[in-house]
Amino acid sequence: MLSVLYVDDDPSLLNLGKIFLEMSGKLRIDTAASVGEALDKVQRRKYDGIISDYEMPGINGLEFLRHVRCHYRDLPFILFTGKGREEIAIEALNSGADFYLQKGGEQKPQFVELEHKLLTAIDRNRMRDDLKESRQQLSDLIDFLPDATFAINRENKVISWNRMMEKMTGVPPDAILGTGKYLDALSVINEEPVPLVDIVLNNDKTCEDAHPNLVWNGDKLTSELYSPKVYEGKGAFLWRIASPLYDSGGTVIGAIETIRDVTGRKEAEEKLRSTHEELNAAYEQLTATEEELRQNYDELTRNQQALVQSEERYRNVVEDQTEFICRFSPDGRHIFVNNAYCRYFGKTREELIGHKFVPDIPKEDHPLIAAHFVSIRPDHPVQTVEHRIRMPSGEIRWQQWSDRAIFEKDGRVTEYQSVGRDITDRRHKDQALHEANKKLNLLSSITRHDIINQLTALQGYFALLEGRITDPGVRDLLKRAMQTGEVIRGQILFTQQYEDMGLQNPSWQDIPTTIAAVLGDGGFSPVNVDASLNGIEVFADPLLKQVFYNLFENAFMHGEHVTRIEVLGHEVPGGFDLVVADDGCGIPPADKQNIFVKGFGSHTGLGLFLTQEILTITSLTIRETGEYGRGARFEIHIPAARLRKASGRALF
Repeated sequence: MLSVLYVDDDPSLLNLGKIFLEMSGKLRIDTAASVGEALDKVQRRKYDGIISDYEMPGINGLEFLRHVRCHYRDLPFILFTGKGREEIAIEALNSGADFYLQKGGEQKPQFVELEHKLLTAIDRNRMRDDLKESRQQLSDLIDFLPDATFAINRENKVISWNRMMEKMTGVPPDAILGTGKYLDALSVINEEPVPLVDIVLNNDKTCEDAHPNLVWNGDKLTSELYSPKVYEGKGAFLWRIASPLYDSGGTVIGAIETIRDVTGRKEAEEKLRSTHEELNAAYEQLTATEEELRQNYDELTRNQQALVQSEERYRNVVEDQTEFICRFSPDGRHIFVNNAYCRYFGKTREELIGHKFVPDIPKEDHPLIAAHFVSIRPDHPVQTVEHRIRMPSGEIRWQQWSDRAIFEKDGRVTEYQSVGRDITDRRHKDQALHEANKKLNLLSSITRHDIINQLTALQGYFALLEGRITDPGVRDLLKRAMQTGEVIRGQILFTQQYEDMGLQNPSWQDIPTTIAAVLGDGGFSPVNVDASLNGIEVFADPLLKQVFYNLFENAFMHGEHVTRIEVLGHEVPGGFDLVVADDGCGIPPADKQNIFVKGFGSHTGLGLFLTQEILTITSLTIRETGEYGRGARFEIHIPAARLRKASGRALF
C-alpha cells in the first residue's frame, strides 16, 4: 500500500479527502493541517507522494513545493487547490509539480481523478528510478569488466570508458567521456587511421588494407596484434572485438569495443611450442612406464577395495555391539545410532536420525545430568555418568553413559559421541551387597557391643585385683594387662568407624559447613577457614566429617605447641587442593612415608589410616607436605569432577 501525505488547512476537506482516497485500498493517507506540520512529518518518515493545497496560512503550497523539490527532488507532488488562475498552474508546473488539479465539482469523480494522477506520478517516478538504477548497474558492469572496454554514440562521443581502459592507456574517464578524442588515446594501443569502433559504426567493409588482421563475424569485427606501448611501455599481446549498439527498435545508436590482454595465452602457446619436442622425447619414457603405472593402479584398486572392506567390517563391529552407540549435536538432534540403541529404546533409525530424542529421565536425576555435561570441557572431553530412565512400561532402569565432546578451536561443542549400557542388574547386585553389608555391620555392632561389655567387666576385675595385690611384680603384670585391654578397646572402637565407610552413598557436602560441625562437636580452637572456600562443595563419603576431626585431633595431639590451624584451598592442574596446615612442630622426614600406615604412631595409629581410607572411597587423595620444625601440612587433592559450587555449577 502506498503512503501519501495530504496537506490542507481545512480539517473537513482533509477528512473527506482521506476517506475518498483510501476507498480503493491502494493508498494510506496521512494528513497535515499546515506546511510546518507537513515538513516535520516528511523529515520523520518516507512518503510515496504528496498532495497539497495552495492557499494556506504562513507558507503556501508553491513554497512547500519548492522546498520539497530542493530536498526531495523526485518525490511526486500534486497541487490540489481551489485557485483556478492559469498563472498559478503554470508556476506550479514550472516549479516541479507533477500535476495541478483544481478543486470543485462532484466530489467522487474529482477524487477518482486525483487518485489516478497521483498513481500516475508515483509510477512515473518509480520508472524513472528503475531506469536510473538500470543505467547505473550497466555502467558499473562495464566499469568492472576484466577487459578494457569503451563505447561511442552516433556522434562519435565517448559514452563509456572503464577502469581497464584507463589502466591500459593511462587516460582517466573524466578526461575523455563526452569527447571525441578517443583516437589519440587509442594510439597508445595501435597507430591506426580508423579505429575498429568507427568501422563497425559505419559498417565499412573496405578497410581491410588498413587492418590486415581484421576478421568479420556477422556485424562483429575482431583483430589481434602486439602493442609495445601499453601499460606504460611494458607491451602486451591484445585481442580486440567491436560490435554495434542497437536500441529497442533495432537502430544502430553507437558502437562498443573490448580489448583483452592475451599475453598470458600467447606466452603459454610459445611455451607449448618450445616444450613440444620435450614432450615427444618424454613420450617414449611414458610408454616405458605405462606398465608400471598400470600395476600401481591395480594395486591402488586392491587397496581401495580393502579400505571399503575395512570400513564395512568397522560398521559391522559398531552395529553388532551390545552397547548403545550414538552421536548427537548440542541441541539433541541425533546424527548416528546403532542397532542396539534402536532396539533398546524401541525406535527406528528414521525416527531418530535428524530428530531430537531424550529418554524419560526422572526429575530427581536432572541436576546430575546437567552437572555431567557442564563438566565436559576441552581439558576434560570425556566424562561418565550413571542415571535412571523410565521405560514406556513404567519400569525404572539404570544406565551408564560415557560421553565425549568434539570441540571447535574456539571451545564450542559441535558434537557428542556417546557409548552407553544398561547396568540395572549390576545396580541391583550392588544394592543387594549393600544390604548384606548393613546386616553384617549390624551383626558386627552387636558382637562388638558384647565384647566391649565383657572387656569392661574384665577391666573392672583388674581394678579390684590392683587394690588387693601387694607383690610389685604381680602388680606390674596386672598394669600391663590393663594397658593391653585399653589397646583392645581402641581397636574395637576403630572397627566401628571403619565398617561405616561406604555404607551410605557419597554426597555433595559443603566444606565450611562440615568443618563448622567438627569444631562444634570437638571443641577445637582456633581453626581458621579461608573465606574463598565459602559455597564450595565436595563429593565425598558421609564420613568426611571424621576426616577433618582426625586431622585437627592429630595436630593438637602430636604438634606439641600448636596455636593455629588454617584450612584453605587453591586450583591445581586436574582439580583442587584442600589444605589443612598447623604451626606445630611438624613431622620428621623419616616418618612422612609411614604416617598413613595402619598402626604407625605414638597413639593407636589408626586416625590417619582411617582418614586416607575415607577419602579413597571417592577418589580423593591425601599427602603431607609440611616442613619439619614449622608445622604439618596435609593436602587433600580433589578431582575436578568431585568439586562444584553450591549452585550446582562446576567450579572450573
